[in-house]
Amino acid sequence: MIQTILVPLDGSPESEAVLPVASEVAHRTGSTLVLLTSVYQPGGWGEFQFTVDLEKEARLAQQYIDTRKVELERDGLIVEAQTVSGPPAQAVIDYAVARPADLVAMSTHGRSGATRWALGSVADQVLHGSHTPLLLVRSHRPAATVPPAFRKILVPYDGSELSEAALPFIQEFAKAFGASLVLFHALFPPASAYPGFEAPIASDRLWRDLREIAEKQLAELSEKLGKAGLQVTTAVTFGPTVDEIIQAATAGQADLIAMSTHGRSGVGRWIMGSVADAVVRRSELPVLIVRPEQPAKPD
Repeated sequence: MIQTILVPLDGSPESEAVLPVASEVAHRTGSTLVLLTSVYQPGGWGEFQFTVDLEKEARLAQQYIDTRKVELERDGLIVEAQTVSGPPAQAVIDYAVARPADLVAMSTHGRSGATRWALGSVADQVLHGSHTPLLLVRSHRPAATVPPAFRKILVPYDGSELSEAALPFIQEFAKAFGASLVLFHALFPPASAYPGFEAPIASDRLWRDLREIAEKQLAELSEKLGKAGLQVTTAVTFGPTVDEIIQAATAGQADLIAMSTHGRSGVGRWIMGSVADAVVRRSELPVLIVRPEQPAKPD
């Protein structure tokens, strides 16, 4: 269950772009929002080195998030506000474990400077360093005039155990919003993926076999999720994985992309860490990233 949502803020309007989304998730799940900011002494070189008054910054930072806390509480949310010290990405990762948090929600861009974070860099470090599910929202998305709603969620899936292991969290998230799921698999052309394997007949046959396998896997998974009360459709396409994910999300009018960060590679499979990185960079939609535990290897 999603009970605690950690929301890193740096005081900039860009970082606050995540608040409408995080607030709506909290409303729908009954979660506590934990607003977190960090103050720290940046490193410097020679004449560019400067000293930050950390005590003063800590006071100002706490005043800032206390103000955001009061504003959110007026909407009926349960909110905590915390100021910590240290580099922001590590502070977020550590606090998510210590609290613990069930979800980290943050913007992907923000101001940089003595008292601001480079939120794109922080988000990237949290993505690679945290095992907590991560909801990323573009900071330049237009301000919402109505509460954001995730009605349709595109779920890239490569058939691996790790890809499927992310589904319980995605399923819970979808149920909170009454959202439908689109299970999606993009098959990359075998001849392009493996230089030297260009026999047209073999490639065509392999392509048909891979498509049949993918469609069968998605159909079985769709039936399983349907029995759990979710509305699910499936789609299999043929082309570069990230391009196809972005296109499918746009064409299908998805409101969110939700996926695992890791998966097996091989024929018909993706290197999902790299795919997730590229989707986060390129998508204008919010992206929910889940890093499942590695399945235990048999003795």
